[in-house]
Amino acid sequence: DALIDQVINDLAEKYNLDTKLASTMFYNGGFKIYSTLKPEIQSAMEKVYTDIKNYFPQTAPNLQGEKVHAQSAMTVMDYNGHIVGIVGGAGEKTTNRGLNRATDSPRQPGSTMKPLGVYALAIDKDIVNYTSSVLDKPIEKYYKDGKSGPKEWYGYYKGTVSLNYAIRKSMNTVPVRLLQEVGIDTSYDFLVNKLNCKHLVPEDKNLAALALGGTHYGLTTTESAAAYAIFGNQGVYHSPTTYYKIERANGETVFDYDETGTQVIAPSSATIMNHLLQEVVYGREGTGGGIAGFNYKMKAYAKTGTSSESKDLWMVAGTPYYVGSVWYGFDIQSEVSGGASAAKIWKAVMTEVHKDLEKKEFTDSGDVVKKSSGYYKKGVKVDVPSYTAPVSSVPSSSSEQSSSAVTSSAESSSAATPSDDTATSSSSSGGSSSSGSSSDASSSTPSQSEPSSSSSPSSSSEPEGEN
Repeated sequence: DALIDQVINDLAEKYNLDTKLASTMFYNGGFKIYSTLKPEIQSAMEKVYTDIKNYFPQTAPNLQGEKVHAQSAMTVMDYNGHIVGIVGGAGEKTTNRGLNRATDSPRQPGSTMKPLGVYALAIDKDIVNYTSSVLDKPIEKYYKDGKSGPKEWYGYYKGTVSLNYAIRKSMNTVPVRLLQEVGIDTSYDFLVNKLNCKHLVPEDKNLAALALGGTHYGLTTTESAAAYAIFGNQGVYHSPTTYYKIERANGETVFDYDETGTQVIAPSSATIMNHLLQEVVYGREGTGGGIAGFNYKMKAYAKTGTSSESKDLWMVAGTPYYVGSVWYGFDIQSEVSGGASAAKIWKAVMTEVHKDLEKKEFTDSGDVVKKSSGYYKKGVKVDVPSYTAPVSSVPSSSSEQSSSAVTSSAESSSAATPSDDTATSSSSSGGSSSSGSSSDASSSTPSQSEPSSSSSPSSSSEPEGEN
């Protein structure tokens, strides 16, 4: 269905036709279509998605009061934009060209937005590096009522932590602070014009939407898979496609997919993000540890996501071969229990997909240097703080002491400490610490922390269940 829909839409655009005429043209045109879909991958996905008992046991009432099972969508792509497998819903297929949630149903991405809207840009712009010290503290007047926030899903604030720990722990305050430095307009432009997140709207130009995924509409699994692919292919974005080429019966080429792609972040930035997101899977307290055993021969990078009130669960993760995005929830946006549901689906599918593939590793950029503490752009001086971090943490009632997203080692020495045991770097990639907010951030108001789709300040800024 996804292939047919894409071809019809492309025909409509190319020949300026409405959908009905383009559909007629498709079915009667005698086209030869070279599909990117791989039967063995599609079969592995459908095997999981028709196993309702094991993967979709949760139920909730629909609008008619009838109990229905949870739904899901999944898109699997290679690193050239080719969709190799796609499923738009759970259960046996009963209609042709029915609702395809993988392409047509955007949902709030929760914390899977953090690497896309904030961290990739912060690394690319040298605002932070792999082990920069960042603050997990509430921001004054974050909510409309003047209260500090956002809240952390684990119930308190940890003070000064390393960037890599903040990412693998899926902290909320850190990406909000960094977004103030990156700039809301910069983030929105990157997501919409570079990563083709077409369901974002101007109302999403706020902290909660771009840093925490509290968007008006959201992303589809196809959009998020294509966006996350940049972390596995040296920072090149490819528009997702279900076909390589389309020809007429006489051999004339109608469409030929452009394999070039667009460089959206530096290869060095993509490599660093790849390793940061690998820590989500394999690092201490990483929220994506549930997929770690998908294959003993190769690793994965990943990010979990949970929207407000646990209405949407996500797992977006890439291997050296493919990147897969899974959404799990109810069509009517009821709460789902068990935060690992999306990860369970991803692992089941990708274990089957990779079982006979040769060992493969990600290719690191030549402009990245591996050190004992992490991965850094060449020429970056990494200063390891000399202080010993205490074991206490900042209580959730603490007031904000600083608006800085990145602290110096002097500031770090008196701040509350990371709960991880690794040393952290206090210098940004530019060689010095950042403080204050950018000009873009200074124009923001407390109301920007709230998505336009909710009247509750906590509706999207408190992802829950990522433990």
